[in-house]
Amino acid sequence: MPTIVISMPASRLAASEARMDGFIETVVKHCMEIMEVPSDKVQLTFVPVHEKFHGKPANIHATYRDKASRTKDVVERFMAALEAAFVPAFGCVPRIRCMPNDEGKLMARN
Repeated sequence: MPTIVISMPASRLAASEARMDGFIETVVKHCMEIMEVPSDKVQLTFVPVHEKFHGKPANIHATYRDKASRTKDVVERFMAALEAAFVPAFGCVPRIRCMPNDEGKLMARN
């Protein structure tokens, strides 16, 4: 919790390599402070995509364990924080989707 997958063109990822560490640190901080998650539970994955695509220049797909404390307002604040960190790091506005997982039905290992 949470699992965050960021997909965007490989060229944009490569061009932003110098800012990547700062972006990762910021996202982990937001997960800890807004979503109340220990840093060792954050999974962040970057997926390079083919240069020719349709839609926004980047997508962020985040899944997280549903809890009473993660209200709509909290998740909206988290998405705003993700966008605020993403734009200066990668130079574009991403499409962001956050999906809760029912903790009672979630099966996971490691």
